[in-house]
Order: sequence, then structure tokens, then C-alpha cells
Amino acid sequence: MAIATLSACYNNPQVFQGVVKIRKGQAVTLMMQATNMGAVRSIISQYSQEILQKVSPH
Repeated sequence: MAIATLSACYNNPQVFQGVVKIRKGQAVTLMMQATNMGAVRSIISQYSQEILQKVSPH
């Protein structure tokens, strides 16, 4: 869930003005999917790609 929260916070101005959280349903989905190390690696990879897409090229 931490990587999902990092993805939600990255390059998000709401971080400085309010609370940024992942939805409860998203947290439950992550917990249900994380059944083995392969699944955890896949989840981390997915959210890492989301963060990478948010990085400005300049």
C-alpha cells in the first residue's frame, strides 16, 4: 500500500493543501493481490511505472 500512496502523492499539489490517500477499495485490492513475492513485485512494478510516467522530462 505504501507504493500506491507514493504514486498518489508524487507530483500532486494536494499534498501541500490537504490529505492524499488511496481509496479503501484500492487498499483491499492490493492486499488481496499480494499473495506471493511475484505478485508483490508486479504491484511494485505497476506503481513504479505510474510514478515514472509522472516524472517531467525537463
